[in-house]
Amino acid sequence: FDRFRINSMHNYCRVGIDIGGTGVKGVAINEQGKSLTSFDIPTSNFDDNPIENLVNHVKKIIDTDYPLFSIGIGASGPVNLKTRLINNPDTLPSFTGIDLVGSLSAVFNVPVSIDNDAIAAAYAEYQWTFDRKVESLVMVTLGTGIGVAGLRNGQPVRNLKGEHPESGHTPIPGINHPCYCGIDNCWEQAASRKGLEKLQEIYGHNNPLVWREYAKFLSDGLFTIINGLDPEVIVIGGSISQYWNNLENMVYENLSRNIYSASSLKLVPSTLGIFAGAFGAALIPEIVLNS
Repeated sequence: FDRFRINSMHNYCRVGIDIGGTGVKGVAINEQGKSLTSFDIPTSNFDDNPIENLVNHVKKIIDTDYPLFSIGIGASGPVNLKTRLINNPDTLPSFTGIDLVGSLSAVFNVPVSIDNDAIAAAYAEYQWTFDRKVESLVMVTLGTGIGVAGLRNGQPVRNLKGEHPESGHTPIPGINHPCYCGIDNCWEQAASRKGLEKLQEIYGHNNPLVWREYAKFLSDGLFTIINGLDPEVIVIGGSISQYWNNLENMVYENLSRNIYSASSLKLVPSTLGIFAGAFGAALIPEIVLNS
């Protein structure tokens, strides 16, 4: 990321696309990272002709005063970085196995790159929230599923195969949260938006037990991240980040039981909100070029 440099071309725009299980978000940003235009469309709208629909939405946010420089895509994993294809039939069936990168590149004649959506969101927080001044950062996106991405000096932490690890699919204590991944009690099912909504159905939307129980589920997964990666900061993103004020004290209280949770650990909500993944996706092509 230290090699990330703005191209000498002025008044251009980069487009970032965040493809999630519930919504597809896109943003066009200028060279200072300021949003020019954006869209937020339900993922179900792309069930028919996903490439054509995506191309049309990208065309709508391109400003003629800002020539298009590149397109980046962040997608709910798994994403195969070699084939550049999404392989997520469980939550992104319409986008799985189709050549988004090649198709968009052919239509717009610009560099197009793809990565995991949590990686994209982590890039955005590292670049704009922390101004590249943190050594180790973990992004946890809580939405339709759970995405986890780690950056070390701005570079993503990959698994031994060089792919993005699916750390949202982590076994946690308890029962009754079976997942399509095969885990009987999966963190994604317990602490995603679906898990929160399930608790609200049981206890009622305004019952404090909802937040106490949800904070426990969230903390159970964070234990694994802290023990395995010991980051300087953990950023909580996704749609649930808007409720961080309801959760913060209880999460810190839960984590204080863990001897590996250093007192210096910071947990903060995303400052870029639900568009963090789209903003970060806009950075992906140049990061790939310079890596």
